[in-house]
Amino acid sequence: MIRMKRYWILAVVCWTAAAMGDRITDTRGLPYRGTIVSYQNKTLRLRAQTAGRDITRTVDQVRSLEIDDFDAFNQAEKLVTQKKYPQAVEAYEKASRSTPKDRPWLTTLLHDRMYQARVQGGMIDEAVKDWLAMMDADPKDKVTRALAPETFAPEGDPANAAAVKLLDAKLAQLGKDPKTRDYAERLLKLKMKLLEAMGESQKASQAAEAITRLDAPAKKDEEKSEDGETAKKDDEEPAPAVTPARGDLEVLEQLVKAGKYDDVIEKLAPRLESLPRNELAGPLFLLAKAQWLKYQADEPKDPKLLLRAGLNLMWVYSAFGNSDDAPEALYLAAEVHTALKDAAAARRALEELVEQFGGAEDNPWVEQAQRQLDTGTTE
Repeated sequence: MIRMKRYWILAVVCWTAAAMGDRITDTRGLPYRGTIVSYQNKTLRLRAQTAGRDITRTVDQVRSLEIDDFDAFNQAEKLVTQKKYPQAVEAYEKASRSTPKDRPWLTTLLHDRMYQARVQGGMIDEAVKDWLAMMDADPKDKVTRALAPETFAPEGDPANAAAVKLLDAKLAQLGKDPKTRDYAERLLKLKMKLLEAMGESQKASQAAEAITRLDAPAKKDEEKSEDGETAKKDDEEPAPAVTPARGDLEVLEQLVKAGKYDDVIEKLAPRLESLPRNELAGPLFLLAKAQWLKYQADEPKDPKLLLRAGLNLMWVYSAFGNSDDAPEALYLAAEVHTALKDAAAARRALEELVEQFGGAEDNPWVEQAQRQLDTGTTE
């Protein structure tokens, strides 16, 4: 009996020891318990209790943290999981005043977690200020780039306009130095998204156009080689082109809204063949839409452009029917058939749109197609 009691006590002690320590829960929901031994370059290193190895997670891969014997920090993390972001920021600030002396890296971690709370809470002006400071420290750091704010204040909130002013000030400071081109592009992309969230579509399109202008190399940074050909300086980094593979479809969408159809077609058409199939749907649809809108805007009309637009729109629908763009692609294909004076084909496209996507809630293309079928406006 005494021996069994000893085993029971030992089991409780072991269980208690396992339950203690630090814990990281990553963005996949996987928890890891052990001891966080460092936080450098925005990367947490945890010495796991059971795996017998170190586990690393960058701060953008972390959903929540728990640090043994640091209740003030843990309270802030709990408030984040409860989506009480203003209270979480206050809790992080409070925790920063009582950081354990034996873990100096906690000061940086606290700052970064507080920044993430500001981002999630839409405190965009404060978030942009913090992010710019991080970018200034290392503009090429991949984690810092990934931490760019994506949640904005509600439309009409002055915090959004304040954030735009911060971005404009930094862009003016960077100027046109080719070495800061990538940094400037990231600022312009954030500004574009902010302006779109503010309902400033025209200004958002202007930001998109500014991004495309970054692609043109500055003449003063070109040199002539011995044979008279233009050569780049040895220390100059080539400016990356705006391509769909780099996640720049949002920029190109803004150019479509601005009526810059030629720019979109010029950038997308030559690159489609090099894209893998799983990245093709969005760029293909955007190209087809730009071709259709250019056909509508141009005088005289180019029948070959109309046919290319129609073929690409049907390619989107037939090959990528599950994509978000498929309903609009089929609707625009019906418009192309109408332009080709093929009312029967246009009606069939609208009927198929209603049949295939009619079950989707609040689909504007289905509703528009149904209205046209009811009124016979495809004739």
